[in-house]
Amino acid sequence: MYPKKAAATIGVLDPERHKTIAQSFGSVVWRTARRIGKYFSNHRQYDELLEMPDYLLADVGLSRAQVIEVKRDLRL
Repeated sequence: MYPKKAAATIGVLDPERHKTIAQSFGSVVWRTARRIGKYFSNHRQYDELLEMPDYLLADVGLSRAQVIEVKRDLRL
């Protein structure tokens, strides 16, 4: 397709560029995995709050309706 010299000048064979692309991809995968983990962690915590009796929720200044509303609005 391209002679070797021409390919190298447009960055096709540049190992530093490939390294940067791989690091960027790895960073995106890592951030996505952390967000998914955080989502499930938050979901579990809201489930634990919903298991508490109303008087304990009131002691910490929450109502069951508030917890349900926030849990419903959780986004990834």
